[in-house]
Amino acid sequence: MNRKEIKSDKDIEEILSIAVSKSGGNDEQSLRARMFESAKELGLTPDEVIAAEEQWHRKTIERDQKAKYVQSIRASFIRNLFLYVVINGAFAAFGFMAGNTIGPALYSIIIWGVFLVMSSLKFITSFFPESAMFETSFASWQKGQESKTFDDELEEKIERKVRRKLSEKFDDDDD
Repeated sequence: MNRKEIKSDKDIEEILSIAVSKSGGNDEQSLRARMFESAKELGLTPDEVIAAEEQWHRKTIERDQKAKYVQSIRASFIRNLFLYVVINGAFAAFGFMAGNTIGPALYSIIIWGVFLVMSSLKFITSFFPESAMFETSFASWQKGQESKTFDDELEEKIERKVRRKLSEKFDDDDD
């Protein structure tokens, strides 16, 4: 059997990952214990490992959020493009049937087209996640997501209080 050379840390990680998965004990507690044992062998302190793990968590969360953002941008653009084609196509067809002209539909085609071109910039930047424009757009989206989360939590708290007050009122009425 021809053996491939081990050339990088990534190769070592892949080999060790295969070995760990075959050895069993893949629950989080076992994996964390192994991580700390390996770190100790490499001369790393527990604080360094914890800091690296926190950094890994942040990167993972950001990567997942970016994937969600890209998916929402692409889906939104494709939906808008579909609506643009269908609705403006219908306007143009009605114009041809009514008077052999697309004059009235032309306004919708141009105005909506301008907005579609503007939204296409976000769509295009979704293919270049390292660009400054993507990062700016993503940061703006993140702020919107955070405010939605805050609003949802606030709404949930208000609903719970209202339900509690209503249940107390109805419990008092039953007495």
